[in-house]
Amino acid sequence: MVEAADFSVILADDDKDNLKRLKIALEDLGCDVRIAFDGLQAKELCAKYRPDLLITEISLEGLDGISLTHELRKDPQYDHLAIVILTSRDEEYTEVAAFEAGATDYLVKPLRKQAFFRRIQRLKSRQRSSMGQEPVLIELGRVQIDKRNQRLQVGDRRIRLPKKTFELLYFLAKNPNVAFGRDELLRQIWARERDISQRTVDVHIRKIREKTGIDLITTIKGVGYKLNQSLLNERSAS
Repeated sequence: MVEAADFSVILADDDKDNLKRLKIALEDLGCDVRIAFDGLQAKELCAKYRPDLLITEISLEGLDGISLTHELRKDPQYDHLAIVILTSRDEEYTEVAAFEAGATDYLVKPLRKQAFFRRIQRLKSRQRSSMGQEPVLIELGRVQIDKRNQRLQVGDRRIRLPKKTFELLYFLAKNPNVAFGRDELLRQIWARERDISQRTVDVHIRKIREKTGIDLITTIKGVGYKLNQSLLNERSAS
């Protein structure tokens, strides 16, 4: 019996026969599958459909699987994305390179069907669990933070924030009344970027305050910042 599709997959391989077999297998597991024949097409599909899982062969034209993984991992909008490298290459250095680029898993062809199924089911379960922990919409008094659409609303005003500024606000909002040091915020929001100083956090906090016009964020002297939920609720009630 075929399950209802509830898990989005981009499948990238230059082997059309293998694509067909894997597409059927994934659809039997309840996946919504789109296929790509090269790395650039796979990247475009990821941007368009925001899948839960990318399964990519290493040897792709335009952009190989490891380079594709590296490119996607540089963009925070793909932090949720599971990436499985699929290849006939069994060299240790290739596997290491894949994981260093940010791959979630590494599978060597030929695939054993049941083992493949179990791994996909595990990734589906992990994704559902992650989604349960990450609220799509956070409401704090008259403030609404919409993660899916990267949108902030304060009362009747819709406010567009730069990507990193929004991610910083969202992180603080999902952990209200918890103080975070600048180093911790740098790790959470700018983990894959180099040459970022603590001053960067201050700049983005100031941008949040300027854009919203209200004190969403409280400075904790000697510690860092927190989102003050009680203050927001008081302002909403007044």
